[in-house]
Amino acid sequence: MIPASAPSRAVVEPPVVQHLVVAAAMVGIGAALGWVAPWVIGWGLSLPWLPFKGPLAILDQLEGNFGGWLLIVVGAVAGLVLGFLAMADTTKIEITARDITFVKGDKKQRFARSQIGTVMIDGSHLVLRDRADADLVRQKVDGSMHELTEALRSHDWPSERPELTP
Repeated sequence: MIPASAPSRAVVEPPVVQHLVVAAAMVGIGAALGWVAPWVIGWGLSLPWLPFKGPLAILDQLEGNFGGWLLIVVGAVAGLVLGFLAMADTTKIEITARDITFVKGDKKQRFARSQIGTVMIDGSHLVLRDRADADLVRQKVDGSMHELTEALRSHDWPSERPELTP
C-alpha cells in the first residue's frame, strides 16, 4: 500500500551545483593545458624520435601566428565540451509507486514494481532484485543517497535493508 503522503514521482539526480563545478573545473583544466601547450609543443618538436610531428608543427604554427591565447581558448572550449559529456554521463533515477526508471541521456531503463522483488543500497549503488533474488540492475547513484532512501521509503518499495523499511 502506497502512503497517501507520497509524491507521485521522485527524481534523484546530481544537484545543479555539481554540474556547474564539473564544467568549471574542466574549463579551467583545459585552459591551463592550453597555457602550457606552447612549451610542451616546443619540447615535443625538439625530440628527434617523436613520431607524428605534423600535428605538433601545425599547433606550433597556429600559436606563432595567432599567439598563445588561441591555445588557451581551444583548451577551454575542449574542457567545456568534456564537461558537458561528463554531465551527460550521469544517471537520473525516477521513482514512482509503479516503477523505477533510470535515465541516462536519451536512454531509459524502466523496471515495473511487478518485476522487482527487493530494492537495496550496496555502497553507492542501487540494486534491484527480482523475486528469485537475481540482480535486475546494479546502478551507481549519482545523486544524494539520502534523497534516494527517502524516495524509496515514501513509495513503499520492498527492501532488505532496515533503513529503507517504513
